[in-house]
Amino acid sequence: MSHGIPSSLRTRRRGKRSDRRGVTMTEFAIVLPVFILFVLGMIEFGRAFMVTQMLNAATRMGARQGSLDGVSSNDVVTIAKDFLSAGGINPSDVRIQVLDASVFDDTNQDPDDPPDLEDLDDMELADAGQRDLAIILAEVDYDDVSLFSPWWLGSATLRSTAVLRHE
Repeated sequence: MSHGIPSSLRTRRRGKRSDRRGVTMTEFAIVLPVFILFVLGMIEFGRAFMVTQMLNAATRMGARQGSLDGVSSNDVVTIAKDFLSAGGINPSDVRIQVLDASVFDDTNQDPDDPPDLEDLDDMELADAGQRDLAIILAEVDYDDVSLFSPWWLGSATLRSTAVLRHE
């Protein structure tokens, strides 16, 4: 059945198809690793975003409880770590601190040069006065929560903060 195509053209076409097979395999061998790397990267960035959102939720939850009278800093840390543990994050990998943020209430503080969180002192919420300002800081090294431990993130740290006024 020729369908009006000369036999010489049909043969060439068949020959080109067999030559193309090697090129297709070569292209596949080059593209597949790039595609897999792209997919794994998307999964890793999704994981980083998920863990960051869990840290945000844990610090907000701790801040809500910490603003109430009669709650200690250890209670806030326990609440936040329990929340993270329920989400599948090992609580021993997470560093949670309750920091004294009264320096931010100082009207003489230069707004263009705020203090670093690392420079703030720890605070005991059970001893806090009414309207005292505190910061809940949660940090985790990304290597501790990553799925594939990507090399391009190096020693990245995921961090979240929540600010509260004690009642």
